[in-house]
Amino acid sequence: GYVTPVAERLLDENRYDVLWTCGPEVMMRRVAELAGRRDLPVVCSVERQMKCAVGLCDACALGPFHVCVDGPVLRWDQLRDLEEFGRSFRDPAGRRRSYGSGAP
Repeated sequence: GYVTPVAERLLDENRYDVLWTCGPEVMMRRVAELAGRRDLPVVCSVERQMKCAVGLCDACALGPFHVCVDGPVLRWDQLRDLEEFGRSFRDPAGRRRSYGSGAP
């Protein structure tokens, strides 16, 4: 099954100070959206292809961020409006791909 129904139930039944999430970006985005609707701060551990580790090659680019330098942990308020987060990824050649089109 999926974690989102369980997360929604836990968020409804309990009070939390912050939600930390890691895993597939699609799942993190959905869980963060649930928490965001409850004004709960969210922190996401993002995993992207990394090559240079200093932010020059753009392999790990996620909007204005380079996950190798600015992350891998980013807040939901930093990720929420990024078109790419939870919707697409970069393949080993750096090409942008949509999840569902050969996603890892």
